[in-house]
Amino acid sequence: MTIITFDPSGDSTSGVFNFHNWSNYSLTHFSNQDWREQVQFFKSQIKTGLDQAQKMEEEFMVLYENSNFCRGANKSFLNLIRAVAGLSLFCYEKRIPACTISSRAVNLAKKEAKKGVIKGLEWKWGKGWSFRGKKIINDHELDALLVFYVFWVKQKGEEWPWIK
Repeated sequence: MTIITFDPSGDSTSGVFNFHNWSNYSLTHFSNQDWREQVQFFKSQIKTGLDQAQKMEEEFMVLYENSNFCRGANKSFLNLIRAVAGLSLFCYEKRIPACTISSRAVNLAKKEAKKGVIKGLEWKWGKGWSFRGKKIINDHELDALLVFYVFWVKQKGEEWPWIK
């Protein structure tokens, strides 16, 4: 199974968690102020993941965080809506299974993680976040990982694969 999760941004930094069959995963990010470039980045990540899954004859899906509030909406929020719409439309047109995870659920998971509830994910004061001993570069990568966590553990009810 291959799953790509996004913490999308319309005009700053988007985080990505690529998950492939329990043994292979990566965290990355992409920074660009143009929402159209963000959408192109999402498409390229999805195409690469889909090609990999098809070669291995595996399931493939996309998960992404979706904000469900408009309080304080500004140009950045409008660009986020555009980028998410572009991501959603691409998945729809290509018939790629996609699921949205609310930003509220991701924020609740982040609170759990700070308490040490999510195994493998660790917060150290002054050092930041690490996942399985490897430093997480920024909050966007963290949120992309937490999108996967919320989907896998909270929605599917599956065991977190990195218990140890």
